[in-house]
Order: sequence, then structure tokens, then C-alpha cells
Amino acid sequence: MASKVLTKSLIINAFLSLIKIISGFLVYSSALIADGIHSLSDFLTDLISIGGIKLASKEEDEKHPYGHGKIEYLLCMGISIIIISLSITLLINTFTTKNTIPHFAVAIVTIITIFLKFLLSSYILKKGKQYKSDILIASGHESMSDVISSFVVLVSFGLSYIFPYADKIACGIISILIFITGLKILVENVSNILGSKEIDEEILNEVENLILTNKEILYLDNFKLLKYGSYYKCEVNIYLDGKQTVANANKLVEKIKKDIIINYEKIKYVDIYVKAMPKKKK
Repeated sequence: MASKVLTKSLIINAFLSLIKIISGFLVYSSALIADGIHSLSDFLTDLISIGGIKLASKEEDEKHPYGHGKIEYLLCMGISIIIISLSITLLINTFTTKNTIPHFAVAIVTIITIFLKFLLSSYILKKGKQYKSDILIASGHESMSDVISSFVVLVSFGLSYIFPYADKIACGIISILIFITGLKILVENVSNILGSKEIDEEILNEVENLILTNKEILYLDNFKLLKYGSYYKCEVNIYLDGKQTVANANKLVEKIKKDIIINYEKIKYVDIYVKAMPKKKK
């Protein structure tokens, strides 16, 4: 699903980056060229992400018992480094290019871009939240920052007839926005690599209640959903009456695992630890 979303994004970003970069050179707008390179970074990140999703979907093996989902985090970190590098290059170019007053075509290209990119970024973010995909959410935020940078270009165009350096200032602002976006993605995915868990109370409560529908369970603790890219690993301790046999406990564990995996396709692995309720002291 995520790869289909990114393929649509890739096509649109390829179109927009070409239009903006070519138009920027034709009408001598540094800000529009910078904005075009921003869209080009979106295109590159989409391309990398599509390949990454295929790698992340590989099944578990002896060395990776919980699959390869964390490859998504590595790719997001790679994406962030590309974005940060582009922002630094653009900022340097801001101080080395000649100052010009852009053509009216800049406004037309930018308005079209803002409209298309806003629709695209909203769509990607919606799907990212729906599929719980960090790589889609990262791409969506990157696309939304492109909307902001295009808006900066539009404002700079209007100001350029009053203030000659507006185009250069806009180029600098866009560079900083791109840098902040890249840094945010990098920090978030370093955290995910180190290990992070789901904090969405809605899904946590749903899974916990599903487990507790089994009346044999007296209570549970240490319940968490660990993030492995686009899927989860569930860990939980369940407490049973000490009179339960090992066979019955194992049967219950297998039932719970099956119920969780059937009801939540995002949860691929389940580790359940059975503990006997301690006897009350007389």
C-alpha cells in the first residue's frame, strides 16, 4: 500500500521539480530554482523509499528473527542527510548568485505548485497515519515543507518589485526550512533505531482489551507495542491462576497470539510471558 502512495508522489514530484527548475533558469529566479531542488529532493526520497519498503518487507531469518522492518528507519535517516545536504548547498548558492527581479511566470508556476503539493502532502500524511508508516509520514512532512517553501517564493515575487533582494532572502529562508525538515526527520528516526514504542492510547487499549476477553487472565502488565518500521512486535505479561496446567497455559497463549495477529495486521510478532499469580499470605 505504502509503495503505491509513494509512486504517485514520485510522479508528481518529478513533474514539479522539472517545471520549477527549468522555469527558474528561464526567468532568473534563485528562489524558484531552490524550490525546484526542494521538489527534486522529494523525488529522490520517494525513489529511495519505494526500494526501502521492498527491503523492509523481507521475512525474518536466523539473524533477524523479527524481520527487516527497521530498514525503514535507516532509509529515513538517509533521506534526512540528503535533505540537509541540499539545504546547505542552496544556502551557499544564495550568497554566490547574482541578484535579479523574477518574471511574472514565477507567480503562475508557484501557485500551481502550492495547490498540487498541498493536495499531495495531505494525501501522503493521511495514508501514513492510516498505515502507521513512518516512511510515509516522513515523506508527507517533507512534502508539506515544500508547500511552505513555495509560498515563500510567491511572497518574495511580490516583494521583489519593492525590495531587490527579496528573491535571495526567499532562497535563504527556503534553505533553512529544508534544513529544519531534514534535521527533524533525522532526530526522530535515530530515536526509532534506538528503540521506540507505540504511544497511541486508542490502539493500545484495543489490543489490551482483546487480550483481556480471555477470562482465564487475572490481569496483565508490561504491555507494549514495539515499532519495527511499518509493523509492531507485541510484548505482554499475563497472570494466570497457579492451578492452571502448563498445557492449558500454552493453549491460551497460542489463542491470544492468533487473535491479535488476525485482528491487527500491523502486529506481526507476539511475545507472551505467562506468570502464576502469587499466593496470598495467610
